[in-house]
Amino acid sequence: MRTCIALLILTLGAQVSAAEPTDPPPDATQEALSIPGGALRSVPGTWGDPLRALGRFPGATTVIGGMGPLVVRGRLPDATPTYVDGVRVSWPFHALVGPAAISPELLDRADYYRGEAPARFGFLTGGVIDLHLPERVLGTSAFADLDLLTARATVLSSVGPLGTRVLASAAALYTPWLASRASNGALEANLGDWQLSVAQPLGDGELRLLWLGAYDGVDLTQGDPLDLLEQYSFARARAQMQRVDLRWRSGNGLEASLGYGLDRLALAAGGAVNQSDLEAAERTLQARVRWTRSMIALGRRVRMELGAEVERRQAGFELGALVRPQPDEPPVTVAYRPSAAGVLSGAWAQLSGTDGALTVTPGVRVSTAHLAFHDTEVAFEPRLWVDYRGSDAYEVHGGAGWYHQPVTTLVPLPGFQLLHLPEGMSSVLQTSAGVTLHPALGLDVGVDGYFDPMFRVVELPVLDPAAYTAVFADAADSAARVAARATQGSAMGLEVFLRTSAGDRLRGWLSYSFQRSARADPALSKELPFALEQSHVVNAVLEYRLPGGWTLSGAALLRTGAPEYGNWLVSPSMREGTDATGAAAWVRVPPGEAGRLPLLFRLDARASKAFDLDRLRLEVWLDVYDLNLARDAVSYSYGTGQDASGQRVLTRGQTGLWYPLPMLGVRGAYRP
Repeated sequence: MRTCIALLILTLGAQVSAAEPTDPPPDATQEALSIPGGALRSVPGTWGDPLRALGRFPGATTVIGGMGPLVVRGRLPDATPTYVDGVRVSWPFHALVGPAAISPELLDRADYYRGEAPARFGFLTGGVIDLHLPERVLGTSAFADLDLLTARATVLSSVGPLGTRVLASAAALYTPWLASRASNGALEANLGDWQLSVAQPLGDGELRLLWLGAYDGVDLTQGDPLDLLEQYSFARARAQMQRVDLRWRSGNGLEASLGYGLDRLALAAGGAVNQSDLEAAERTLQARVRWTRSMIALGRRVRMELGAEVERRQAGFELGALVRPQPDEPPVTVAYRPSAAGVLSGAWAQLSGTDGALTVTPGVRVSTAHLAFHDTEVAFEPRLWVDYRGSDAYEVHGGAGWYHQPVTTLVPLPGFQLLHLPEGMSSVLQTSAGVTLHPALGLDVGVDGYFDPMFRVVELPVLDPAAYTAVFADAADSAARVAARATQGSAMGLEVFLRTSAGDRLRGWLSYSFQRSARADPALSKELPFALEQSHVVNAVLEYRLPGGWTLSGAALLRTGAPEYGNWLVSPSMREGTDATGAAAWVRVPPGEAGRLPLLFRLDARASKAFDLDRLRLEVWLDVYDLNLARDAVSYSYGTGQDASGQRVLTRGQTGLWYPLPMLGVRGAYRP
């Protein structure tokens, strides 16, 4: 069974998206690192996926190699939510570790908050990824992207006499045919996503309808179900995400929206004897209002923001198991159908005042979480950001904020967070300070340090059966198991970011992150490194545009490995020892003495050639992941063998990706 699911995750992690030439390099704003969409679409080794490209920036890594969700400052991916044009998306990736479920062509820019997010963002304990769609569209632009695994069509248009703005995109990842051929029918997949935004100016405001959707269907089988003598196993997964949001934005700074969300996950796994099924669905109704106003008060520029939001969540689970003691005996079934309804709300106020070179932004947020028939938990969250820009040569900034969030998970189950609201929220204080220098020649240098005490954290960090059995327990036992995982911890680190733009031809950046993320272990009475901590991460990206439409770029990644705790895909740390007979054997070490996975140094490369044909621009590109055949180990394999004399010896190997993954694609763009 584990083999099925492991192959499922690693195979689907190789899905892809589209690409575009690089826009100007990232630009730092008050709290966030603001990155143009074009800079994210052409990072080597990402195949045009903008969310994977964010893993090349300070503070960010990924769970498995260069795939899947981001780990920001050593926290679970669920601690750093993703927003698309103001709408929170629970899981913005296909098949958990695959490509982003949003068109790269629709991404105007990404605001990447590594910490100290503004007061309008709530129910988080990490950073924020805030994706923005284009606000202005001139005429009609159309894009068609085709590569070895993905087909996508995108249209951006301003139509009609009323200035209606339409953004639409749809993609199909046609893996069923390719995956079936490569696996002799063992793997079938059907993945797709779509986005639609229709904005209509009305008077001094704008009414916008946004529809986001994604669907994943995956089947993995081993063996023949009709052959009772052959070991047969299967794993099926169905995931669905829908977001519909209607927003009104007026010219006087008032914004109001109503939204509906659906998250659904269905899993089935087992074999000829046993079978288990899980279906979880969560539906959300949300209302949000926000008012901003800029003014002059006492001779100083002041920007005020007030807002409130409320969302009602309804979740239902169907958990079932079927056990046949023997193939010819009647099955025994077990069923469990918990449900939950709750309300999460928040209200905030933020004031930003500028006096010369100094800008001070204090804010406060009050968040509440209520599950039906339980008490309401209230979180008071003061926040502060200070920015001093003494001259064109340097900027000094820093801030602090208090953040709360219900239980976080690595693999999100719809409704699971809602079901466990009574177990309390995590409570984290984030603090940071830094400086940005602008020495000369288009070079920017940023240095940031942070220290985040974690007063209480409730996490299910990895795909560990010991953690996720809480899902299948009865209500009282499940609550007790989740509450028992509450602990304390801390995170600290240093991030260095250098970026340059030498004319129109040479661009790139270099980032270094030192991360320490630890959690208290009650049994050992000390803090241990968190399961996703990668202490040192270095990323270098360089692009050069040649005459004739050629663009060459390369990227290098150097990072240390995560702790080897034995969490499902990751092996348990072993040391050489002896068994009861005195023969050489591997002996598992306690968590406090666990080692780490090996260091990774990986090179990626990308080459593209653009052809301009009047209003049509055609680009052919080749993007190669893991050019230097670096083994990206996810675990060690411990075994035994014999030497030349026949003596028993211990062997240790590595499990993980170690071959280049080239992706060839073509992109056509029509512009007015």
